[in-house]
Amino acid sequence: MMSHPPVTAGSRLERRAFTLLELLLAIAVFAVVLSAINGVFWGALRLRNKTSQMLERSVPVNQAMLILRRDLAGILPPGGTFAGQFKSDVTSIDTTWGTPTGPEIRTTTGRVDELQPWGEVQKVVYYLRPPTNGMSAVGFDLLRVITRNLAPALAEEQVAQTLMSGVTEMTFEYYDGSSWRTTWDSTTETTVLPRAIRVQMQLADQDPEGGTPTSGMLRVSRKPLELVVPLLVRPGTNQTQIASAGTTTP
Repeated sequence: MMSHPPVTAGSRLERRAFTLLELLLAIAVFAVVLSAINGVFWGALRLRNKTSQMLERSVPVNQAMLILRRDLAGILPPGGTFAGQFKSDVTSIDTTWGTPTGPEIRTTTGRVDELQPWGEVQKVVYYLRPPTNGMSAVGFDLLRVITRNLAPALAEEQVAQTLMSGVTEMTFEYYDGSSWRTTWDSTTETTVLPRAIRVQMQLADQDPEGGTPTSGMLRVSRKPLELVVPLLVRPGTNQTQIASAGTTTP
């Protein structure tokens, strides 16, 4: 029969819990690990939020540039009731929707369906309008105003589409084959349409965290967005009209 060794005071001390020094050391190691995990977690969360904000801001910008490219690429050659004239001067256009920017475009981007009696040709004018979401917003809202009925019996029926916000400036330039120009008039030019159209859009500055800038906040300047659309349509020229205007009948 086996006998157990006698329990002494020394053996009782060996069976006791951790010492205070060991507990403090364990807590310190645990705190260091938690601090490292916390830093990694919040860093990943901030990166995720910034990425989400960038994607949210890029969606309307990309959509607006895509629509603008389609409108410019589908420009009709000037002439006739529906095609009209291509002029960069938009001062005579109605300013109800804001400040017009760019030419009055007659383009073939109209949606044809069984619910509307209009064809694919429509008139498009772009406007910059002060934002309607309060004083905290910066820049202007970019509006695309569409007219489907190009031969109305009464007043034109226009439909406005807000493409994006935060636009401070929008300019159009026209390539004549050798240089870029800021104006174009199909009634006086030798070639009724330019070879290409360039659009530059300056967006409002943003703060480093991606929010709306306020007074006293550091701002990050953006480079202007640029879109160049070649016009593949090669309509007739005004050479005959210019020549006939320069001759006199005896």
